[in-house]
Amino acid sequence: MPTQTFFHLPKEKQDTVIKAALKEFTKVSFENASINQIIKEASISRGSFYMYFQDKEDLYFYLLEQSRMHFKENLLSILAEEDGDLFRTFERLFEQIVEYCLNKNRKSFFKRVFTDINSRSEKRLFPTKSKVQEMESEHEQFLSQIDTKKLNVETKDDLEEMVGLLFGMTMHTLVHSFVREDTKEEMISSYQRKLELLKNGMMKR
Repeated sequence: MPTQTFFHLPKEKQDTVIKAALKEFTKVSFENASINQIIKEASISRGSFYMYFQDKEDLYFYLLEQSRMHFKENLLSILAEEDGDLFRTFERLFEQIVEYCLNKNRKSFFKRVFTDINSRSEKRLFPTKSKVQEMESEHEQFLSQIDTKKLNVETKDDLEEMVGLLFGMTMHTLVHSFVREDTKEEMISSYQRKLELLKNGMMKR
């Protein structure tokens, strides 16, 4: 995470650094990204950069964390609007994620992120079970608002596994859609098909 020095900068200065970082991380992979190019684009000194961030990894994952927080903030509000319908909530969440990632100012960056994705960057975008459990109060609030009457769950562990499965499918679909360069409509259609398979089960009864 950035230092308090960075957060105390004027918003315009913060945005300049972020814009420079997005440009560099879009142009080349994380491994090939250059701090020198970022500070040149942002018109800051190398010393200033290290007053704001520990290293380029710190800056890169801050960009991803901002995105993850954006998704997380929408999750509870959507769930409430959908009266606890877990599947409808994830359907709407995915639509919002797609809109966010396809924004003209972010599309190229996310294409690079998803093309070069690894386990570290995946965890920064979508919380693993252990990460969710670190946010215990939010986690409990989310689970408590899910309407389980229509779900084939018997225990809280079952519910947590179901939520984890949906998060995993969301990440998988998003990444593969970007790699394939799917359109917005293709992304959403693919996700909806997967949701239907999960809702209806995959074995004949």
